[in-house]
Amino acid sequence: MKKKTGIFLIIGIVLALMLTGCGKQSVETETAHTTEEDKLQIGLSFDSFVIERWLRDRDMFVSTAQSLGAEVNVQVAGGVVDEQISQIEYFIQKKMDVIVIIPIDGDALYDVVKEAKSKGIYVICYDRITPNVNADLYITIDNEMVGTLMGESLIKACPDGGNIFAIYGSPTDKNVEEVEKGFKEALKDSNLDIVYSGYCDNWLAELAAAHVNKGLEVTDDVVGVMCGNDDLASQAVKVLSENRLAGQVAVVTDSTDSVAKLTVYNSSMQQQLVWNLTSEQGTPLRMAFAPDSRRLAVAAVSAVGGQLTTNLYVLPLSQGDPVCLGSENSVPQWMGWMSNGFLLVLYENRAVLYNTTGGSAGERASYDFGGGTLVSVSNTSNGAALLLSNGQTSTAVLLDGELTVGYSGSVLSASQIIRAKNDGFYLLTDSTVERFNSVGEFQWSQPLSARPQALIEGKKIMVLSGNTVQVVTPPEQTASSGQ
Repeated sequence: MKKKTGIFLIIGIVLALMLTGCGKQSVETETAHTTEEDKLQIGLSFDSFVIERWLRDRDMFVSTAQSLGAEVNVQVAGGVVDEQISQIEYFIQKKMDVIVIIPIDGDALYDVVKEAKSKGIYVICYDRITPNVNADLYITIDNEMVGTLMGESLIKACPDGGNIFAIYGSPTDKNVEEVEKGFKEALKDSNLDIVYSGYCDNWLAELAAAHVNKGLEVTDDVVGVMCGNDDLASQAVKVLSENRLAGQVAVVTDSTDSVAKLTVYNSSMQQQLVWNLTSEQGTPLRMAFAPDSRRLAVAAVSAVGGQLTTNLYVLPLSQGDPVCLGSENSVPQWMGWMSNGFLLVLYENRAVLYNTTGGSAGERASYDFGGGTLVSVSNTSNGAALLLSNGQTSTAVLLDGELTVGYSGSVLSASQIIRAKNDGFYLLTDSTVERFNSVGEFQWSQPLSARPQALIEGKKIMVLSGNTVQVVTPPEQTASSGQ
């Protein structure tokens, strides 16, 4: 009986600390000195660890509960409802004293939660409720107020009014309903008009990106986007950046901790690196691993004071802090490593080569597009090939490892350029592959059975077209190139 009377004292303390974000309080209770046999057994079921907050909550819950004489078994469902049901069934089988649940879908958990309660197990719903099961305890925040604050923030950020998108979380999450209510109430007397709304099933971040793209199909005259959490917001910012709207569109979310989280896994799917980016650092838009796989280059886009900025970082994957190579007031179109020490980044109007090592890390060389628009890029260890569009004409450019121009000249319209391994380049048109040498002289052309999408140059030249691969056999070259 003594153990049972301490259940809600322990749970109440632990969850109160989680909600307040205070993990340094020292609490002494009678249950802190229980024997091994009398320890309270708690099953803790998370929906996922995609959101950084859940990781912090897990650590705080486990450490505090253990200090109070309880044992915690943590399970994470990875956003899969059926998996969470199976994990709760496991807790029932293990005869846990308490099951704490952050539900993926409260309605879907009804039967298994009812079963737990019928077995005399206390059920605690944290952050989200499982309806109609009479949970023993439900702890959350004022979600309607969260929506109100986001609405007020958006009004402040967009004083002239205009069109906005609302990207909510899971439609089965009661918290979403409350946030939406508070958000709409805050906008009632404003000049902001919600022209597109979308819901992200199971809080999947990739759905936020899809919703922003759909909203932009309705109108690109948008001044703000509301997102249900920072994970959804990171995808929204990415889409806005890709559409050159970052810095012009205000984005609000429920979190002030970070705007994005970057997680790197090794080949065994073990977590190797976690980096939480602030609003000033930006949202990752382009990434590229160094050839030796020891470092990762990240181009992160931020908007501060209405000014779009791309911050370029290099992260050691073993240890050490991110190194900022520089900033650019332009969206990166492409990035790739020339070698382990040099990184090539193509912005909207120029190519920049960065030194990534030593005391001279930073911009090393650049090439201006001269008003052209980047169509395609390809690089090797010897340099890069660019295909630029100037309206009715196209220009092929060969750059060496220092971005010195080896060739620049007009070519027929093409969709891709591929730098050859030895010298020269290939062009992919709607129906052909064409080969040019290093000074832009035409060498040969071969028709293709379908529109080409990619070319691979190895022992053989292979062209990918849809679901087919066509081997290209170059005509024999004679000493006289004119034949």
